[in-house]
Amino acid sequence: MLFGIYGNDLPSTPRNCLTESYVDDTKLYMSFRPQDCGDTISAMNEDLVSIRNWCFDNGLLLNPDKTNLSIYGRRQATAKLPEFRLKLLGKDLEPTETVKDLRVIFDKNLTFNERVIKTVSLCMSRLGQISRVKHAFRRDILIITINSLVFSKLYYCSSVWANTTDSNIKKLQDIQIFAA
Repeated sequence: MLFGIYGNDLPSTPRNCLTESYVDDTKLYMSFRPQDCGDTISAMNEDLVSIRNWCFDNGLLLNPDKTNLSIYGRRQATAKLPEFRLKLLGKDLEPTETVKDLRVIFDKNLTFNERVIKTVSLCMSRLGQISRVKHAFRRDILIITINSLVFSKLYYCSSVWANTTDSNIKKLQDIQIFAA
């Protein structure tokens, strides 16, 4: 709670970007057209300098190795972008293919393929383990176990990645059918 109060004014530091903060994790984001890429890079670098200065003024460390740069958009639009790099404390930040945020994996085209693959793998593993010992438990205990170990993973942040492809939805539905 004290850290939240201490860093409460950090989101108001950037002038060009919008911000989102969760505990000690702050995201800067900006929407732009491919033809405005140069102006966007300048604006974001300016805000990164402001964030850096705020951290220095408040005695906080900023780790560029734990800083990610993501560009989201349709394949056609992101393919048209020139080289997009930002700088933070002398380190070049280059766009990554995927970023994990609050255990949700975001890819640059927001297909959520990797998120679905990992979720399906985890759920199948847990269902396999439950299947091997199901004869030892009452039905009500099995339902609680499946809800807590499988369905909780399927439902976690599902509203964020629910617009994934039909083939990904089918994979997730197959897990639900197998669990049932």
